[in-house]
Amino acid sequence: MIPRLRALFACLLFISSFSAAAESDFCDLLKQDAQDIFSAPAHWDRQDWQDIGIATATVIGTALIIDRPLRDTMRKQDQGSRFWLEVEKFGREYAALTMAGLYVGGLAGDDKMLAAAQDSVITSIIASGIIVTGIKTAVGRARPMANKGVFDSHPLTDPNSSFPSGHSAQAFAVAAVLAEHYNETWQQASFYGVASLAALARPYHDKHFASDIVASAFISIWTAKRVVRMNKGLRDKQVMLLPSLTQDGAALNLVWRF
Repeated sequence: MIPRLRALFACLLFISSFSAAAESDFCDLLKQDAQDIFSAPAHWDRQDWQDIGIATATVIGTALIIDRPLRDTMRKQDQGSRFWLEVEKFGREYAALTMAGLYVGGLAGDDKMLAAAQDSVITSIIASGIIVTGIKTAVGRARPMANKGVFDSHPLTDPNSSFPSGHSAQAFAVAAVLAEHYNETWQQASFYGVASLAALARPYHDKHFASDIVASAFISIWTAKRVVRMNKGLRDKQVMLLPSLTQDGAALNLVWRF
C-alpha cells in the first residue's frame, strides 16, 4: 500500500469501528460521493469545461514560469529546518489526527464536527487516494531530486512519481472541507494557510515542483466542495443513526432530518 494511504485507511477504520450503523452511514455517503465525482464529467456544462481549461492552463503556466525558479530558491535554504519538517506532516500524520479529532468531537454530540470528519475522510480517499494516485501513475513525472528537468516523465511506470503531490492533496483535502463547514474568513484563511505551508514544504525538501502542488490544490478543493455540498443534501433528507458519548458509555441517536 502507498505509505500516505495508510493514515487515511487507519482513520477510516477508526470511524467505522464504533458501530455498524456509523459504518453503514459512512459507506453509503462514500459510495454516493464516488459515483457523483467520477460521473461528473459526463454532465459538465460549458462553464465547467471553461473552469477545467483555466485550471489546466494555470498548472502548465506554473510549470513553465515558476517550477524551476522556486526549486532554485528552495535549494538555497537551510535544509535542516524543524519548522518545515513539522508543517509537512499536515499532509500526512497531522491530517489523520485532525480527522480523528473531528470524529471524537462528533461522538461528543457535535454534528458539524461529525459531518466534517466524514467529509474529510471521503474527500481524502477520493482526491488523494484515487484521483491523485491515478494521475501519478499515468503521468510518471520525475521528482525534482532526480535532476531530470521539469518535463521529464515516464507514463505508467511509477505510482509514487511527482505529479501531482499526494501530501499537498491530503493537506488541501482536509483544509477545503473544514473551510466549507467553518466558513468565517479567519477560519478559512487559517485552514488554507496551514495547507499551503504543508504543500510548500514539499519543494523545500526537493520532493515536488510548484505545479505538482497547484494541481493537487485544484483537485482537492474541487472534490471537497462537491462532497460537502452533496453530503449536506443527503444528510438533510436521511434518517441517520449518529453515535454519541454518555456518562454510561456510548449511545446511538436516531436523527430524522427533513
